[in-house]
Amino acid sequence: MAHSDRVEAYYELTQAKAQYCYNLDARDWGALAELMTEDVEFDVGDGDPRIPVLYGVENAIRMLRVSLAGSRSVHQVHTPLIDLDGDEARVVWTMHDRVIWEDGRSRTGYGHYRERWVRAEREWKLASLRLTRLITDLDRAPVTIYDMGDWTTRSTADI
Repeated sequence: MAHSDRVEAYYELTQAKAQYCYNLDARDWGALAELMTEDVEFDVGDGDPRIPVLYGVENAIRMLRVSLAGSRSVHQVHTPLIDLDGDEARVVWTMHDRVIWEDGRSRTGYGHYRERWVRAEREWKLASLRLTRLITDLDRAPVTIYDMGDWTTRSTADI
């Protein structure tokens, strides 16, 4: 594979994963599904036997919809390790996610996505994903300055 083709593939893969994170946080399930193969293998159980590996884009999207219902989230990935082999790529992304549910529960995670992407008709599609969390913090939602009273009537001496 020529150097320029490798650079282009790296760029396309990082853009596809950025779209994945954006669509997930925006709850754009249709656009997220478009980034996956029909037979995607989806493993977010991190070794927990109660959470099965899912097969198929419909099952993956259904699980994401249910697990993120009533929440706000931010998913970030960076420092990809990309191994290209023609129209297939194996990628390890360092990940960080934050999810806060309406009832105040929250989760912050740090770890890695291990993925396989395939290119068909010049588009990269996610064929398999395995999430491994190295650190998970479970908490109640943080207190913000808006939860601390009416700031419009307080002076700096009250702080």
